[in-house]
Amino acid sequence: MFEFANMIGLMGAAVYASAYLMVQLDQLDGNSPLFSLTQLLAACLVLFSLTYHFNVASIATQIFFITASIVGLVRKTSSRVNTMDQPSPRSMAVSPPAALSDMRPPL
Repeated sequence: MFEFANMIGLMGAAVYASAYLMVQLDQLDGNSPLFSLTQLLAACLVLFSLTYHFNVASIATQIFFITASIVGLVRKTSSRVNTMDQPSPRSMAVSPPAALSDMRPPL
């Protein structure tokens, strides 16, 4: 089980590194829900390995990443739902008259 925990922790580190590299290469938006999900997954994998290789500072860091990822996901999904309920600014715009003749008062 000790070796399995190491492999899980290394997978978590690989997820962290891959997501960070993708953000730096503009392949992943650092504000996207997918980035938050990758950070959450990586933190959970590393935290699992820390149950076999206890380190207080690392556990605190992983708990922070888990909490921050969940907060980010909740904010992003709730803001997406709120913006879907509101009309777009384009639908609220007033169309200009087709021609100036439409603006003349009737004779």
